[in-house]
Amino acid sequence: MTEAADNRGARLPSERIVGLSVSDSPELESLGFLRVHVDQALASIATQLSAWGIRLGYGGNLDPDGFTFTILDDVAQRYARGAIGTQAPPFVHYLARPLWCDWTGERLYHHVQTFGGAGETVLVGGDGAALSFVLVDPKQAEGTIRADIRKPQLGKDRAFRYHQDLIDRVVSEAGIEPSWLRFPAAVEIPFPRYLEAPQDADALLQTWRGEDVDPTIAFSAMRLFMALDERARIVTGGKTSGYSGRYPGIAEEAYLNLSVGNPVLPLPLFGGAAADVMAVLAGREIRRTNLTEGHQEILYLLSERAVDYIGALQERGAREAFEQLARLDAPNKVGMAVRHILARIFLRLDEIPKA
Repeated sequence: MTEAADNRGARLPSERIVGLSVSDSPELESLGFLRVHVDQALASIATQLSAWGIRLGYGGNLDPDGFTFTILDDVAQRYARGAIGTQAPPFVHYLARPLWCDWTGERLYHHVQTFGGAGETVLVGGDGAALSFVLVDPKQAEGTIRADIRKPQLGKDRAFRYHQDLIDRVVSEAGIEPSWLRFPAAVEIPFPRYLEAPQDADALLQTWRGEDVDPTIAFSAMRLFMALDERARIVTGGKTSGYSGRYPGIAEEAYLNLSVGNPVLPLPLFGGAAADVMAVLAGREIRRTNLTEGHQEILYLLSERAVDYIGALQERGAREAFEQLARLDAPNKVGMAVRHILARIFLRLDEIPKA
């Protein structure tokens, strides 16, 4: 594993992934913000973390008009210029089974090629097993794609305590039958495999699809896989009603990450589910009324973890910086604030540049 230094000499493993959860907020405009402000905040985060050698993880569709797609091109260009201090692709794109099960080999091949070597595509099955796709030589216009099994690091290298009992409960309640460390038993394919053309990808997809899975289970499986694969999670916005699945996605991802021992950094300035997550973790009143049953349930589960989480932040000297996120109102300062907290948590520095 390579090491990446920040501009003060502190070091982080460059393979560490920090996840980004960003979604439309029902209160965005009422809080005085526009879509451009969300883009500005994301660009600030991407600039700070990718320059530090941290990989950025995102789960879900990459809509060309969506929030996350706006930062991908910039990250890809800086990676191509050698301005990002990681040997691995700086962007990791996770897809739940309902998002890729209808893909042809041509679409998968084109999707991976589009990243231009700056991204890794991870297809997560309904049981939690996953395949990873990256370009072997990003400099080639139509390069060979390397396909391999993707295994999350179960319970290892966590900032905080890993709660196996909570993970077992989540898996049981979601109906997931995880096979984190295995390919489907009926399939015997040597890995890694190298895909030279779309038809090679098509043959692999036909084998990998498996049986249909309830979409709710599939998305929960992807979120749990991501939590296990990452080492921190940043959440902002998010639906509070009309969401698909048992819980609001932003809140569920926050809970899963806390359960596996990852820091969770909610950005409440844009409202949405992330604001409710911050209120619960910071011990503040939730002003929102008419919460859905699923939203109430996941916020209650988060409240069970809040005291331990704040105590862990206190031990790392990061509590004050965390609470400052609740008062942050400048999108262009979000990236430095996030980096400041992560430096406290992972590096235990005595002196961190102020956001």
